[in-house]
Amino acid sequence: MDVRELDEYEAGHIPGAVHIPLGEVEHRAEELTRESDIYLICHSGRRSELAAQKLKRERIFNN
Repeated sequence: MDVRELDEYEAGHIPGAVHIPLGEVEHRAEELTRESDIYLICHSGRRSELAAQKLKRERIFNN
């Protein structure tokens, strides 16, 4: 899951990555499946960390 902004995502992303910007994570968490691993992608790791915290609150991440 790529949590960068649209312009960053469009500039280049991992093929098959789902684009959900950090600001939309809580509202779109239901799009994610709990049966598979979720990898968070951003530029430096900070937004990925914040997205992980939001997903934990939504009970998408267990650890």
